Amino acid sequence: MAKIFYFSGTGNSYLVAKKLGMKIENCELIKITYEIKREIYEDDIIGIVFPVYYFGLPKIVENFLINFDFKSSGYGNGKLN
Repeated sequence: MAKIFYFSGTGNSYLVAKKLGMKIENCELIKITYEIKREIYEDDIIGIVFPVYYFGLPKIVENFLINFDFKSSGYGNGKLN
């Protein structure tokens, strides 16, 4: 299973997330909002799509990354840096 989390102020990042999701089998798109439920995500593939604001993350994406748990994988470096 795969999940792509996205935040899109104008809709462009949503379109990118949607196109990526179409290329990945069994992929669920999840909009990043302040009301999103806290969970531990253990999917095989987790992607995060967002625009860059002033050379950084939008605050909503920063809060999402700080407050959510992603189980590390057995491949890659297995860490969320």
